[in-house]
Amino acid sequence: RDYPSPTGDSNGDNAELVDVICQLCARRDVRGGMKKTDAPGKWVHLACMMTGKEAYIDAKGKVAGINKVLSRTKQELQDFERDVGNKAICEGCFRSNNALLCCAEADCHMHFHPLCAEITNRVRVVTAVDSEDTIQFKCAIHSQGRQHGSAHCCVICGIGNKWSDMIGCEGCARWYHLFCLVPQLEQVPMEIGFAVIVMRSAGAC
Repeated sequence: RDYPSPTGDSNGDNAELVDVICQLCARRDVRGGMKKTDAPGKWVHLACMMTGKEAYIDAKGKVAGINKVLSRTKQELQDFERDVGNKAICEGCFRSNNALLCCAEADCHMHFHPLCAEITNRVRVVTAVDSEDTIQFKCAIHSQGRQHGSAHCCVICGIGNKWSDMIGCEGCARWYHLFCLVPQLEQVPMEIGFAVIVMRSAGAC
């Protein structure tokens, strides 16, 4: 996706001079689509803001309520860790910091940062909360089931991202990341019938 870059910092200076980081997903690498919060020098992605029912744009055009979003998600993650016994991590970037969302599918324990779900094309679930729309996402498995009719997730790592780097086995119809295979492949082979040979030689199928 093409995200417009933020312009200006809290003092009206060039955004290139400040460390622009989203308060919800903690990503620096995707700076586009960001808006200032009501806290000086703080930024948030609009895509991330729309996943928090407490967040809103105030009369000055700044995003407010981010601390409430962080407080709620922190408590939810603590409850998850206590109940399940595992620490939640983002299925996209494998980090556990800041605001993590749980898959919108009932009883699914997968988590992700809002923008990680956005840029990996996860299925959106839009819910009306107090006359405002709040966005949730589904994990890789439940997203692929909706979009393709089957769960196109890598059998080795279990993640369904980076589809352009995936190959389907002609022998069993399962899918694999090129970089998860041993040995790794640099590109998808175009030869008919080559896929099943690769899978079997790699010991994956």
